[in-house]
Amino acid sequence: MTTSAFPTLAVTTLLIMANTAFAADRYTKYTDYPPYCSTTTQMQARSIPPLEHPLATFDALNLLHVTAVTRHGARTPTAADQCWEGYDIYTDAWNCDLTTLMAPQTKAALSARSSQVARVLDDDTFGGAWSDSESESSEDYDYGTGIWNDDVTQADGQGEQLMFEKRYDAHYSAAGKHFTPNMRNTLGGTCEIGQLLSEGYDQQLENGNILKNAYVRDDTEELNQDMDPDQVLWDFDQDADNSYVDRAYEGKNMYFRSDDYQRTLVSGQVLLQTLFDSLIKRHGAHAWKTLDEDGNEVQTDTNKPTFNPVIKVHTNDRDTDTLSPNHKICPRLDELEEEAMSTTEYVTKFVTSDESVALKKKIEDLGGANRMEESDAAIDCLMTSMCTDRTLPDALDDYNSLSKDTNSVFKQVADAALSKKTFVYDYNKAAYAKLAMTPLWSDILSNILTHTQIPIEKLQETWPDIRQSPPKFALFSAHDTTIMGLLSSLDLESDLNKWPAYASMFLIELYSLETTYLPRDMLQTVKDTFPTKMAFRMIYNGEVVTQLMPRCEAELCDVYNLIDHLSVYADISQWGDDCQKTKRPASTPPAIVKQKKEPHKFSILAVIGFCLLCTFIGVMITYIKMETYWRGEQARNNDIILGPEEADACGSARVYGVVPSRASLD
Repeated sequence: MTTSAFPTLAVTTLLIMANTAFAADRYTKYTDYPPYCSTTTQMQARSIPPLEHPLATFDALNLLHVTAVTRHGARTPTAADQCWEGYDIYTDAWNCDLTTLMAPQTKAALSARSSQVARVLDDDTFGGAWSDSESESSEDYDYGTGIWNDDVTQADGQGEQLMFEKRYDAHYSAAGKHFTPNMRNTLGGTCEIGQLLSEGYDQQLENGNILKNAYVRDDTEELNQDMDPDQVLWDFDQDADNSYVDRAYEGKNMYFRSDDYQRTLVSGQVLLQTLFDSLIKRHGAHAWKTLDEDGNEVQTDTNKPTFNPVIKVHTNDRDTDTLSPNHKICPRLDELEEEAMSTTEYVTKFVTSDESVALKKKIEDLGGANRMEESDAAIDCLMTSMCTDRTLPDALDDYNSLSKDTNSVFKQVADAALSKKTFVYDYNKAAYAKLAMTPLWSDILSNILTHTQIPIEKLQETWPDIRQSPPKFALFSAHDTTIMGLLSSLDLESDLNKWPAYASMFLIELYSLETTYLPRDMLQTVKDTFPTKMAFRMIYNGEVVTQLMPRCEAELCDVYNLIDHLSVYADISQWGDDCQKTKRPASTPPAIVKQKKEPHKFSILAVIGFCLLCTFIGVMITYIKMETYWRGEQARNNDIILGPEEADACGSARVYGVVPSRASLD
């Protein structure tokens, strides 16, 4: 079953029409909100800045591709543990008015796939008759992904069909008495854990508008009319007349990747729907027209085709997805995390320092299960409460972004959580982040590298499944840990706030350079700075960060520097080996082989053997006890002297909970 992309949400029309009213009713409980909340004002401050590089004034840049990695919008908690005394999901349940629509594939689409025939719409009218074409050509089949082309995909959205609204209310009772607590949803109300909220919907609407304002030219909406056509990604006036296979949101022109969580899937859908909304309306209007006797288009109310464009969402099983660090399939990440948290620097800063001990006491005084000592749990408790105008305990209700008061408990808890998390990501030259993000960087580069002049055969050595038809736009709808990992893996020379806020967006723009018309005094410098004639720009939440990357000194940098930096660790073909644990367990228990049970047959030999076995076991137990007693007596009569190294090792063992090996004491 697939999810229809347009419309994707049961409340889509309601929220778009009343977006201003909804936003005005939010963020009113507190006088100030942390950047993490991504309020309307905070989101509007993240617009994409125009190019300021001198090349932009000489018509020397052509925007080829944009990759957008976004975090989902505001969500419900991911667990129901008690954060502090009085935190009760059953008396303050999470109820959601944002739901999701689902639809099965159409019979026509399934038939087209099963018969390996591409269904192609008549070019004269979008809603024209279907025609069959053999799908043996490379145009009809994507050999890189093994997916039938858009002709088949679009069949999913055609024809009248039922849509299904998914509601988490099967065991919900408004009175709170009909169902026992163990039958209710984890969060007590009608929300699932980690579900996108209406606040998150608004945030992704804003992200869609941010992208549209930066990369779209549209005369009908008076958008970027004076902008250099080569520096926009889409011209909606031209695209409105394109055949459906060439439209901006179709197949080879766009790549949409998400893991299989409601909050990431819907966040990406809302963003794309906002970005392409006006274009889809024009395509839909075109589908409702026919030709008169003179060949002119005229509006008709008869035989209106159903116009529901379908966008492919590329995803994976949750257990094996790699859009965020996956310790289950990459156990080496466990070791890297433990190594970072076992350093003297980490322990001193976050465990034994006076500040850490005092903060732990404050958390204990809040009551609950001391859940907020963990970084993820602390942020989950604080931000899902404050960012949705829920009540914080008095001890935590002291946030003020303008105050320099270091006694704010809210700030102390949040800053400690951020510092602990980023320490692990940045430790040992970001080894954890680089390993965790290898699959994602490989995916990102698959969309970028084929825009370059590198021979496809050479690229396939490292990226066997590289996309031979590179998209103009790639969207990765993911998590905070995704963006945190990407930023750390780039070795940016800055202390960015690396705990990404709701709906954070990290962008990579790819440009080609045309040097024909550059002034002579500028030509050689440009050739030296951009030897590949390809440049990239990176933007994080509206701030240009390209110049923070090693070997990049301005907002535009030669694409070779990015590829060279990532090539050290973004080889997906080696990732499986790199993810193996390097440390062997202290002892490996023998394998237990279960044998088929046989009926009991007690012979005299079996009885004798059993008696001998019991005797042997008794002797061994007696020997072990006597040997233990004798060694204990020797130990009590002899002083054990530890040298400095041994003492330190034993002290560390107590702190870290690890018994030092014999080798470490020699």
